[in-house]
Amino acid sequence: MLPAQWACAAWFSRHQTFQKWLMALIVLLVFSFAGTFVYMALEPEWNLFDAMYFTFTIISTVGYGCMGPSTYASRAFTLFYVVASVPIFAGALSATFAPLVDYPYAYIIKRIKLFSVESDDPLNPPGAFKFYARGLTPVFIWGHCFLCFLMAVACWAKGQTDDDFANSLAEPGRGKLYFFDALYFTVITSSTVGFGDICPVTSPARVFVVYVASFG
Repeated sequence: MLPAQWACAAWFSRHQTFQKWLMALIVLLVFSFAGTFVYMALEPEWNLFDAMYFTFTIISTVGYGCMGPSTYASRAFTLFYVVASVPIFAGALSATFAPLVDYPYAYIIKRIKLFSVESDDPLNPPGAFKFYARGLTPVFIWGHCFLCFLMAVACWAKGQTDDDFANSLAEPGRGKLYFFDALYFTVITSSTVGFGDICPVTSPARVFVVYVASFG
């Protein structure tokens, strides 16, 4: 392939990648803001941040349980919104946040020889343990350890403001999160379990959790 052809092919590939990312972002914004504005109309006591937060707890499938529909009309819309948004939104959400994870992950993998297949003997393939360890270990180290640790540090820093989070196990008068609380909250959020024993209660905290839940 000539240099000009290679350059055109590379540009076209990047252009297509950017188009897919932009389309995913548009879908993400349309679905999230549509749900936000409908909930603001159906739940007069909710402000913009409350409605946005509740919308993201639905479409990210976290569902803490700190907030819920208060009318049958709101419940009816929630039925429709869950069925319509979760399958579509899951793909849009992963495509939007993928560049924040995939590119650093690919760079790290290239620098670790243990996970490289270039040194493998084609006549003597690796055993099952090495094969699966090679695939799962980087994901565990990068996603479950490093990224969760970074999100836990961010949650801990945000939780140092009094009364941003409600914690069912906190002693009376303590409104701040310990680091263990933040780590626990991060894992429960990123795994989409969402027990609800730790919940954001202020608008800034809820906006922050929207990002954590989306990234997680």
